[in-house]
Formats: sequence, structure tokens, C-alpha cells
Amino acid sequence: MAQITVAAGRVWRYVQYVGRSYAIGSGFSQPIAVAAGANGVLYVGSRGSTPWGWNKYVRITKATYNHDFLGEFGRGGEGVGEFIWLSAIALDKDENIYAADEWLNRISVFDKEGKLLMTWGEDPHDIERINWNPAEPASPQNITLRDDAIGLGEGKLNGPSGLAFDLDQNLLVVNTLNHRIEKFTKDGKHISGFGVHGDGPGELDMPWGITVDNNGDVYVADWNNHRVQKFSPDGQHLLTFGSGKKTGVAPDGSTPYTHVITAHVPVNPNDLNHPTGVAVDGDGDVYVTDWMNNRVVIFDADTKPISVIRGDAHGLAKWADLTVSVNPDVASARLKAANPEAERYLRMPTDCFYDQTNDRLIIADTWRNRVQVYEKDRKFQNPQSNI
Repeated sequence: MAQITVAAGRVWRYVQYVGRSYAIGSGFSQPIAVAAGANGVLYVGSRGSTPWGWNKYVRITKATYNHDFLGEFGRGGEGVGEFIWLSAIALDKDENIYAADEWLNRISVFDKEGKLLMTWGEDPHDIERINWNPAEPASPQNITLRDDAIGLGEGKLNGPSGLAFDLDQNLLVVNTLNHRIEKFTKDGKHISGFGVHGDGPGELDMPWGITVDNNGDVYVADWNNHRVQKFSPDGQHLLTFGSGKKTGVAPDGSTPYTHVITAHVPVNPNDLNHPTGVAVDGDGDVYVTDWMNNRVVIFDADTKPISVIRGDAHGLAKWADLTVSVNPDVASARLKAANPEAERYLRMPTDCFYDQTNDRLIIADTWRNRVQVYEKDRKFQNPQSNI
């Protein structure tokens, strides 16, 4: 597969990947959120490999493009500063990290060194535990929340996922199970919101990812409507990206396991399948993590699909080499892989972030436990052909 994607006068060059499957330290465990800070610093939120119980693998990792491991913070649990289902991260202008937990209905705020600053949202401790054995770890499988512990009204959190700051440094929260976007001050005071449940223009059905462009317009990955919608800062619908048609390798759009080993996903780029993340660069190009189609689709500012990134990771990144070089069994297994080419491809990517300072697109390659990095090359020229 080409490591340079050329389309519509634009060029995206694959740079590298960062990561490996690792429970702690220099690696990730199902990374589902990514953001870039100053000086080449990356923040990656790992969901963890199991969606039940106190997941000891959930965390936020601080690293760099150069594979420097700078630390990690936030672990599994319901305590202050802990996570059960980490769902998103976002950075404010001071590089404080805001993290959403869709099970605890809570926003946790850390400074860039990982020190907890505050939490806000609903109170998961004031709940009625039903059919729960106190001798067992609490988990989503054996706890039922009372209605008053779930945010059902405006300004309440109910399955918060995507996070983004607007131009005034207010925090936009995707309230997935309420099908709304809520706006808060940085300390959690509710300001306003928009969105109603439905599939019409401006309506939402279990939205997930969110971003804000340089003009303050808001882009929302409308997960169960299979599209991305663009809104004005006050919530007026402006544009829709994607056909809204449910697609996939199976007629019902079911989980695309066969996409894992194919270089080309045989689905129209305009037909998204449960998009989870969205980013916008300084030119207005829009990047969508097309979750169940195992790709990132690039749209222009007028909603036209212009290219697809399938994934170009190859070789061993620094952290991955640490595993292979000391484990002969792993090295042998790599040599015996039936489809080694598949190592390149994205597998159910969940999030993407555009680092405008470095003109880099960062993709959370969730099921491959890494992030893939692309650079928008403004100096690339097609080689001339001599006839």
C-alpha cells in the first residue's frame, strides 16, 4: 500500500506509528482517544481490554512523537480520578486534560503532569445497587443505577463521550444517551446545549465524537445515523457529511472482521458505518474515523469525499521492538503470520485529532493498540514523466 495518499491537490504522507499492546507503561490497551499538546507531546486514552469490572488497563498515557514515554495517570475504579469506561479526552489552552467517563457520567480534569484538579458531573456513588454482591467488584453487569443518578435533563450527563473546547474555552460534551451536545464552563457550570433525538437534519442518534474548527463551527460524529453533521456555534445545522446509509461488509452492516486483511474496503467513501471521531485541519478538510469500515475518510469543506486512509503502519516502532527483541516466540509468530500485510491496516479506529502546529493527523488505531501518524505535505510535487 502506498505510504503517500494523493488526492484533489492534497498529499498526506505516512510518518510513523507509536504504540504496542501493553498493560502499563510504554504501550496502549485499546486506545480510543488522542490529543496533541505542545512540543510534540501526545496524550492517549486507553479504554482497556475488558469492558467490565475495575479495568486495571484503563489510563491516559503521556508520550511524544519520538516514542518517549513521559508517564501515565488515571486507573480503573469508581474513585476520584479513576475510570470505568473512559470515552474521550480534550486539552484546554493550558494543556489541562479533560477526560469523560461514560459509565460514571463524570468529567475528570488533570494538569499536564497528571495531577487531578477537579471532577464534575453526576454522582455515581449515590446509587442503588441492585443484584450486587458486595464481595465482588462492582461492574456494569451487576449494578443498576437509579434514574436520579443518570443525567436525564438538560445540562446533565448521560453517557458522555466526545469532548472539545470552543473558541471561548467552554467545554462541549457529547451527551450520547441524551442525543445532545451540552456546553459547560471549564469548572462544570452548564451554559447551553442543542440537539434532539432523530435522523433528520440537525437531529442526533447516539452521537460520539466532536471537534471545533478555526471559525468556531462544531462537527459531530452522529454515530447511529452514520454521518457527521456540522453546526454553527449556537447549534444551527449547516452541513452533513456522509450519505447516512448503513453499510458494511455484511448487508446489515455487522462487525467487519473480513476488512481486517483487505487493502481496499469495498464501500463507497460517502457511506459511513458508525463514525466515531472527527477532526478538521486549517484548510477545512474534514477527517472521519469510519469505525466499522476500518478506515478514515477525508472530506473537503463542501462535504465531498476526496480520499480514504486505510492505514500504512509497517515494521516495528520503538516500543514494539522492545517486545519482539526480547521474546523469541513473538518474533517467530510474526514470521509465520498468514497475512503480514494486514499489519498495516487500521482496525476499528475510534478517534482522530489534527495537530495544526505540526500539520499532523493522529489516528487512534484502537484494536491494534497504537496511533498512526500522517503529515499533510504542502511541498509535495508529483514527479514529472519524460515522454
